[in-house]
Amino acid sequence: MQKVFITGSRGMLGKHLIEVIKQMHSKVKIIENDVDLTKKDILEAYLACLPKFDVVFHLAALVPVREVNEDPSRAFSINVGGTLNLLCGLHEHTSKLIFASSSHVYAPKEGPLKENDPLEPISLYGETKLIAENLIRSMSNSQSWDCLIARIFSMHDDHQTGSFLRPNLEQRMMEDDLSAPFCLEGGDSVRDFISARKVAELLVQLASTDAKGTVNIASGKPMTVASYAQSLAPITLDIVPKGHKNELYADTSRLEQMLEV
Repeated sequence: MQKVFITGSRGMLGKHLIEVIKQMHSKVKIIENDVDLTKKDILEAYLACLPKFDVVFHLAALVPVREVNEDPSRAFSINVGGTLNLLCGLHEHTSKLIFASSSHVYAPKEGPLKENDPLEPISLYGETKLIAENLIRSMSNSQSWDCLIARIFSMHDDHQTGSFLRPNLEQRMMEDDLSAPFCLEGGDSVRDFISARKVAELLVQLASTDAKGTVNIASGKPMTVASYAQSLAPITLDIVPKGHKNELYADTSRLEQMLEV
C-alpha cells in the first residue's frame, strides 16, 4: 500500500484514519479528496489528474439520522449520488475500494447479526447506505478493482458532536441532576459500541489484506444502552429504561477470519 485516497477525511472517522495510516504505514502517500462528490463533472476531472491509488477509503456521507430525515434529498444526493459519481470517476484509478457502510442496513433481531442476514433498513439513512452498497457491488463486477463493504456498528468518539447518542448522553450528564432517576429511551436495547479509533485501525488492517466482500466492523461485545450510559457517567446512575427495546449487534467471526485473529 503506497498511495491511498480518502473521501470524508475531515470527519470523525477520517481524522482517525489518517492518524492510523501515518502511524502504521509512515511512507504511504495520503490524498484527501477536496472536491464535492455531488459535482460529477468536477469530480471526474479532478480524479483524472491524480495518480492511481492502491486503496480508496470512501467515508464521505451524511450520517446523523435527524439530518437525513429532515433533508432526504441532500442525503440521497451525498450518500447515493456522491457514491455513484465516485465510482464512475474511478475507472482504473484504484485496485481496491473500502466503503464505510453501516449496521443500519440490517433490521434489528435477537442475537448477533451475520453479513448474510436479511437487509431491511428501518431508517432512511440505512436505505441510502444499502443502495450505495448495491451500486458498489454492481460497479466492481465490471471494473478492475475489488471492493470491501465495511458495515460499521455503533461508532462513538469523545469528540463526537450533533444528534448522536454519546454527545447527547454527555450533555445530559452535565445538565441533569444525576442523583434523580435517569430516564433513558431504549435503555434496554442492545448495541455493539466501538470507538472511531478502533474502526480506523481495523480498516487500515483490512486494507493491507486481500479481503473483499462484506464484513461487520464491531467490537463483538454486545452491551445495553443503559450500560453504555453508565460507562460514561461520573457516578452510579439510577437508570430507568423507557420505550421499545431491540437488539443490533454483530457476529464478528468473518472480521476475525479476514484478519486471521
